[in-house]
Amino acid sequence: MAEKTIKVHNKSDKPDNIIRKEYEINQKCRALEKELPPFLAGFYSYLRGNVLPMTRLAYLYDLRFFFQYLVQERPDLSRAQKVSEFSLYDLQKVEAVDINMFLDYCRSYEVKNSDHTASIHENANRTLARKKSSVSVMFKQLYRDGMLEKNITDGFNPIRVQKPGERE
Repeated sequence: MAEKTIKVHNKSDKPDNIIRKEYEINQKCRALEKELPPFLAGFYSYLRGNVLPMTRLAYLYDLRFFFQYLVQERPDLSRAQKVSEFSLYDLQKVEAVDINMFLDYCRSYEVKNSDHTASIHENANRTLARKKSSVSVMFKQLYRDGMLEKNITDGFNPIRVQKPGERE
């Protein structure tokens, strides 16, 4: 099988820029996949074949955040100390109400900085809808693959995203 070589030329070389950008996105995705639980390997394969690279990257960031939330904020669901230690057995314990609590948490949360200060992060409904979609797609795919016993996604609260031209 022939290997694909990426030649880096000047910035006006559009085809190489597109290939380079996609390569960089794929590298970020691979790095994120290593941080996430290993039982998601089949899900990564599903994402590679079914969503655009930037969407895949956004989904992986969302899932890392979701598992960080479970590890840090919901120790009753798992003994995992790191995201990569979260098990499929632990995920079986997650219910729709836990996802709804996660989405509510995502609306506004505090992150402690290394200098002992804190930053407050807020997400708009559009971002919340993407986070919900990321988690929902993961749960549906794991259910379809027979890794989860039930599909809990029907119990996720709806998130209203304004249509273009609509006012709050």
